[in-house]
Amino acid sequence: MQISIACLVELRLGQNSKLNIQNYNVEEKRRNNAHGGVAILIRRDIAYQRIRDHPALNGIEAVAIRLSDNTVLVTYYNSPQTKLQKKQLDALFGVSRKVIVVGDFNATHTYWGCHRNNVNGNMLNGYVQNSDIMLLHTQDPTHIPDNGTTPSTVDLILSRNVASIGSLTTDTLPSDHVGILFTINDVTQKQSRRCYQDYSKANWGLFRQLLSQRDVVYKIDNITDLENITAKFTSNIRDAIEKAIPKKTIDPTKYTELPTSIMDLIRERDRARRRYQATREPRHMQTIKQLSTCIRNKINEHKNETFAKRLSKLNMKDGSVWRLNKYLRRKYHNVSSLISEDGAMLTNDEDMAEDFATTFEKYHQMPATDAETVEDVEEQLAEFFLNAPINPADSLGYTTTPKAVKRHIAASPSTKAPGIDGIQNLVLKNLPRKSVVQLTHIINAMIRLHYSISLKNGRELMSHLRRKPVRT
Repeated sequence: MQISIACLVELRLGQNSKLNIQNYNVEEKRRNNAHGGVAILIRRDIAYQRIRDHPALNGIEAVAIRLSDNTVLVTYYNSPQTKLQKKQLDALFGVSRKVIVVGDFNATHTYWGCHRNNVNGNMLNGYVQNSDIMLLHTQDPTHIPDNGTTPSTVDLILSRNVASIGSLTTDTLPSDHVGILFTINDVTQKQSRRCYQDYSKANWGLFRQLLSQRDVVYKIDNITDLENITAKFTSNIRDAIEKAIPKKTIDPTKYTELPTSIMDLIRERDRARRRYQATREPRHMQTIKQLSTCIRNKINEHKNETFAKRLSKLNMKDGSVWRLNKYLRRKYHNVSSLISEDGAMLTNDEDMAEDFATTFEKYHQMPATDAETVEDVEEQLAEFFLNAPINPADSLGYTTTPKAVKRHIAASPSTKAPGIDGIQNLVLKNLPRKSVVQLTHIINAMIRLHYSISLKNGRELMSHLRRKPVRT
């Protein structure tokens, strides 16, 4: 159903149990025993920050996160034996200006469709009526007890200063509580689908043909020519990559689809659930339990068969064994949003990178007393290049040939990550002879022109170092 954020109550998981959901980060709070417990599942492409050690969360069963627009989402569980307290609700809604509290309050009141009021319901109704808190509830009951007692609405949504909550709907689940679906507009921004070049389906013949149509520039007289020709050479390779190597799209929310037979069982179970809610006949509940058990077994069988097929295709030569080993041994770490020094939440990659750069620049600047050292290093570099042979052909080690360049490229590992230009070593290994000759002339021109840079600017230094095509 492509859920962005799931708020769970009554986990009933012990301290040694694990809650791992593919493509979701998990923030949870458990009891010492296998009862109660709350959690929030956040899709991995959604920026958030876990709120920890806040006084409002002490002594209650709740977990809270802060979203990118500073909306705080709280999953809350209040056991039937616990009385709701005004000071606790005040503390929760004091965490931020925009707060949403969802969960099982175990508070019944005729105001939100229950057949009677209880102590918690009277307290909560009075609290809402005398504050700027908005209470949202479904039209149908959310708790349908298995013992045949009257259904009630105890799963509620309380919000303050959040006017963009969409309509609430319910969805049947294999539980005595139904699921509640709602939307928060402009809060959960879906990440655009990422693409990458699928080198396994590359048309290397077309790639080499496209680059072979480019003429080799032999005349490189100055630094400006060198930089322009290098930029054009890199651009030509990128254009050939776009045309000869297809792209593959990554959908971070896509799951492996279940077989049609299992989906039919799930739909049959949901129909039985609706019949039971309407009639309260025990035979329908028995059908639900039988189908739920059958579905669990079928899904486990499907997972085992899928994994067995994957194991049968493993090959020591193509590296698939080691990739699977790495996948099975992976450890997930929840990555929260970055908080800058001025307290702002940074969710954009560029903003985070800039904040890191500013911080490193602040704490790792060269002291003013090192200016003499910098000047001395630059003088030594200048002297070295001035004393270098004017005609590099007269001195071994100052020139290279297409054959040597090709040899160095062939020896480079294909699986290493590319540099700032994004060109993989695998691409370089498939360059046609014309491109290798052009690359050779670029390298020789760098040596002949004593291509150097200033060491005063660290960012300029890194930019130039990454731009050099091949180190000989």
